[in-house]
Amino acid sequence: MAPIEQWNWEKEDLKPVSWHFYNSCSRFPDRDAQLFNPKLYSGDNKGRFTWSELKERVEAISCGLMAIGLNKGDKAAIMSESSPYWTQVDMALACTGGVSVTIFPTLLIPKVLYIMHDSESRFIFVGNEELLDKIMASYNEIPKLDKVIVLDIKYKSKDDRIIGLQELIDKGNSWKEEKFPEYIDRKESVSLDDYYTIIYTSGTTGEGKGIILTHFNCSSRIAGADEFMKRYGME
Repeated sequence: MAPIEQWNWEKEDLKPVSWHFYNSCSRFPDRDAQLFNPKLYSGDNKGRFTWSELKERVEAISCGLMAIGLNKGDKAAIMSESSPYWTQVDMALACTGGVSVTIFPTLLIPKVLYIMHDSESRFIFVGNEELLDKIMASYNEIPKLDKVIVLDIKYKSKDDRIIGLQELIDKGNSWKEEKFPEYIDRKESVSLDDYYTIIYTSGTTGEGKGIILTHFNCSSRIAGADEFMKRYGME
């Protein structure tokens, strides 16, 4: 068997995950980026986001997060089933220098509380009202938690501790009218050494451990996949 050639990229050639997102938006503005059943998501954008539309949505969420106080390096948990919103939020966090913390929606509340405490998450996105109720029942046990965001564009709350996704989007669109350059500066400040996400192990022999993935970790895998596809004619 012939030896495998070495990858032909260096660290200085790599870019943060946020750069890759914007690169795709620039290269393929009219191609489909997300396709989903609109009936499951209140008809949101008729179940289709092009890359250009996805950029607008991610920017609105990003600016909304900055408007409610997300600082660079802040942790934000995502407790939800897979959905188009999961990806939108994850990219928004990547672009604002935030750090996503993944929480399985089926975890029992003691495990959820452990991850929230251990990661020091200031925000948590929940996929539905059932998960919202679980978090709110234990809200006072998470002292660093500032805001709960419900991943539902129809959800509205009278509780200042909770905000619906559409409310966050609207807040972001309003904020960006005057402060969009602040978002651009934040996005451009994200480096390869910044944390991108924290994934917790199952903790079968004790409490789970948070595995930190930096933008470099993820970008190197993107580069590796790109290298592989080029090498075997799958561009």
